[in-house]
Formats: sequence, C-alpha cells, structure tokens
Amino acid sequence: MKIGILTFWRSNDNYGQVLQCYALQKYLSDNGYEPFLIRYDHTNAPIRRNKKKVFLKIILIYPLINKIFDIVKNRKNKSFKKAIELKNRQRRFDDFKSKYINKTEIVYKSLNELRRNPPPADCYIVGSDQVWAKLLDNNENETYFLNFGSEKTLRVAYAASFAMKSYPTSLEDPLKKQLGRFDHISVRESNGVDICRKVGFDAIEAVDPTVLLTNKSYCNLISKTSLVPGPYMFVYHLNVATSAEMYWDEFLELNKLSNMGIVAAASSGYIPGREILGQAKYIYPSIEEWLSLIYHSEYVVTTSFHGVVFCILMNKNFVFIPLKGKHSTGNVRVENFLNKIGLDFKIAWVNENAEKCLKMQIDWVEVNKKVGYLRKQSINYLKNCLYFKNKND
Repeated sequence: MKIGILTFWRSNDNYGQVLQCYALQKYLSDNGYEPFLIRYDHTNAPIRRNKKKVFLKIILIYPLINKIFDIVKNRKNKSFKKAIELKNRQRRFDDFKSKYINKTEIVYKSLNELRRNPPPADCYIVGSDQVWAKLLDNNENETYFLNFGSEKTLRVAYAASFAMKSYPTSLEDPLKKQLGRFDHISVRESNGVDICRKVGFDAIEAVDPTVLLTNKSYCNLISKTSLVPGPYMFVYHLNVATSAEMYWDEFLELNKLSNMGIVAAASSGYIPGREILGQAKYIYPSIEEWLSLIYHSEYVVTTSFHGVVFCILMNKNFVFIPLKGKHSTGNVRVENFLNKIGLDFKIAWVNENAEKCLKMQIDWVEVNKKVGYLRKQSINYLKNCLYFKNKND
C-alpha cells in the first residue's frame, strides 16, 4: 500500500519537526507499507492579512518611517540570516532527509498544484505536528485537510495538532466541512478531541509519531561515544528570547555545585533560535548528534515538546521550562503528554521550582509502562485504519 504523508518538513534547524516526519515513515515502512513524504512547501502559502491595517500602514505609517529604517533593518536582517544559514549548515538536515526520508520528486507550491497533479497513493495521512493550527480563513490551508486527490483514496489524520485550546467560532463551519473528508481522525491533544467533537466528529488521541518507535530505534542512529568529554547538562531551547525566561541564573547556581559542562543548542520555532545563555557552549549538531547529546547527558533543560519526548524515550532526567506570553499555547501539548504518564511534576512553572523539579526522581519502570500503553493504542489505531483499506481492496 502506498501512503502519502503530508506534514511539516522544511526546517533546517528544528529537530522535532524532522524527527516526527522520519518516525511515522519509519514505522510504516517497517510494517510493510510504502510511505512517502508529499513535499508541499507550506512556507509559500499566502498569508491572509487585515486589509484595513495594511491600507493604513501604506498610507499613514510607511512613508514616515521606511526611509529612515529600511536600510539599517535590511542590513541587520541580511547579516543575521547569513550567520544563521552558515551555522545551520553544520546541522546537515538535508543529509538526514536524503538518507532516511522517501519523498515526492515534485515540490508542490500550492493547493492548486496538488489538485492538478496529486501524488498517486492508496492512502493519504496528514500529521503529525501543528498542521491544523493553520486556520481555514485561508483557503490554501485546506491542503492540510487533504482537499486534493481522488475521492477513493483513504484519508487519515494521525496525531494532527490544532495547537490551541479552542477553534475560532467563526471558522467552525469550514472546519466541519473539511473534517467530513476524513475516514479516520486522530489528534495529538485532548483539546483537539474537544474541537472535533464540537463540530460533530469523533476523534481519538494518538501519540506523536516519535513515540511510535522505541528507544532502540533511535539508539541505532547515535554514536555510543559521547560528543562531549566529561559530564554535562544539555540545554535545548526554542521560542525563547531571553535567558530570564529559562530561569538561567538558577541553573547556573545549581551547576556550580556539580561543576559540569554546559552544552546548548537553539532552534527556530515562532522566533529564530539565538545564543542567549551565558556560560553555555553552543553547538549546531546534526540530528544524530542531537539525539546523542540527550542520550549521553546527565540531565536536560528544555522548552521543547520533542526535547521532552526524547528525554522520556531515553529515560533521561529533565526539566521542562514552559513558554511565556503569546507563545504559551505551545505548552498544552507538553502538559497533556506529561499528565498522561505521571510526569507533570517535571514542569517548572516558576523559577523557584527549577531545582526542585530537577531533583525529583522518576520511576522509569512505571513511566515506560504508561508510554508503552499509549504507543500500543496508537499503533492499533493505525493498523485498524489501514487494515480495513486493505480488506476492501
């Protein structure tokens, strides 16, 4: 059975994005299917803008400030982007994708291109990642609801994430229409179940694709020798702009007692990744090296959902630092997962709790049982979806 997977894949520095893409494909291929990534370049999808605001900016604001700031701003942006591009080359994401991810030869630039020339498949799967966070006030985002290809093709949502607690009321009717296209729906968070139910559709929760694979699968990708000499704490962050957001002073004080090395990696999410932590040695690891850094560390401090996931899969002590402000909706998926496996005490909601969270012991035997149960449920969901397709064929 040929299975086309639609998910996010373009990043050259976000480890979780590429690993969730890899993991679903790896699981399916290991179980006898022929999965491939549908290379849809969602970065080129048009962004809907408030026409009134745009008009006011053009008429009132831009003429006053553009001449003053454009030259300086453009120089700074070009310099920053060039520096980031040079550093990201060290991560070698394209090498990993070329080696491990089967994909369409075509890079589809729009929904219309997919409709005109859809990739042949027996089944389309959308997910995981925050594919349904792209709102339906933009028709281009119907792509992530698989609005292309033959009506006979099986359509499955696997661990799709809305990345929000509730869907905009004004868009519930379009959402209902788009969900009606699916044969099976699973979402990554309990809020997603509620959103689907509100518009009349049953959905189940499924684990992120990275959890479908066991620790052994990832250990096969990494070196048995640590990249860092001596013990170290590994910090992986994204979507933070300042060290204060990570309670960094508290962790530096804590680290003085152990005198360990501090290794850090930053990725882009809502905002570009930057080197913001004093006394940390920043590196730009490949995906395999990133996994190795988690595996060989003494403990991990992270703001990342997938940073947390891989700590759990590798039975590594960790602290999750929640995002603040407008990006705090990204905490929902972490809270949801940690609550299910009894590790919500590893969330440091305030800086005073950081040391306490780190020192609290984890019963890995119990956690591994719970993760295994969630994995089994999600695997059964996928098997049932694809079994009935095979049976009908």
